Amino acid sequence: MAHIEAGEDADFGSEEAQGDGCQPEGDQLGSAYDASGASGGPVLSKSQQKKKRKHERYLQRKTQRKIDRKAKRRKNKQPQTVDDGAAAAVDDGEPQPSIAPQENSSASREPSERKRRMNEEFVAKCADAPTVVIDCEFEHLQTDREVSSLAQQIFFSYGANRRAQQPVRILISGIREGSRYTTHFNKISGFATWPAVETISKPYIEHIEKERLVYLTADSPMVIDELDNSKAYIIGGIVDRNRYKNLTLNKATEQGIAAARLPLDSNIRMTSSKVLAANHVLEILLKWLECRDWAVACSKGVPQRKTDGISEGGEGPAQEGEEADDCCAGAGQGGEAGEQEGMCGAGRGGGVS
Repeated sequence: MAHIEAGEDADFGSEEAQGDGCQPEGDQLGSAYDASGASGGPVLSKSQQKKKRKHERYLQRKTQRKIDRKAKRRKNKQPQTVDDGAAAAVDDGEPQPSIAPQENSSASREPSERKRRMNEEFVAKCADAPTVVIDCEFEHLQTDREVSSLAQQIFFSYGANRRAQQPVRILISGIREGSRYTTHFNKISGFATWPAVETISKPYIEHIEKERLVYLTADSPMVIDELDNSKAYIIGGIVDRNRYKNLTLNKATEQGIAAARLPLDSNIRMTSSKVLAANHVLEILLKWLECRDWAVACSKGVPQRKTDGISEGGEGPAQEGEEADDCCAGAGQGGEAGEQEGMCGAGRGGGVS
């Protein structure tokens, strides 16, 4: 009996030894799963137990990654000062020298300084040229699509003026606060700071002396011979699709100002309407200021699709005129900036011949 009791004690001691840590961790988990199975739960094999542990670790890492991403996004949103950057930059426990604030600000100012100088030079060049007025006082006669079209033409006009060898000063009149034009212009980045471009809410007649004003309109019997630097030439800002006959000529007559048309007939053969978009009219003026030749200026500014070639003694229509038409095509219905809505009324309004 004593021997049997000793054996039972030995077996019991062996089990206690195993319970004290001799059993591997995996087997302990397995025993736990076996116990749960014995109590009525599912019994998992060692392979299933391993997969379960692996999945749990994956979920833990996934949760931690999500927390880290959120923390990183919050950190990126917070502005970092120069001192914070210096404190963060360490090497072997020693802080690295930070960039001096004056050096950093100088580097950031360099592009803006260069841009400011370029703008000043551009404005100085414009002083030796006439002023071009874009008359936007016809908004009450325009549909939303026509207003959008003219706003785009003004955008292209500014681009052509910046590229010109002899740029001009541009005055945009009749832009009231809260108007549809203002809504479109506010969407153009940097519009408020365009150099050599002035926007006024009042009519041009209240801003410039009558003696200086010349309204460019295809309805005028007078043909302009040359541009005078002391004059201000008005391009009618209206996309009328020929709805309003003699609109700009009548306006010029009522205001008692001069009116004239460009010498298109004697310099280029046009196969369609002589009404041109506002940016095309400006391009003709800019080219004339560069070369002092109406034939060349018309061939460069008039879209090729509207011409059958230049008059005798001149060259054929240039590719630049075609590019200007392509730029304005998006403003017109069906891609036709001239025949459709994209055509500025500067022939009744903006187009001149």
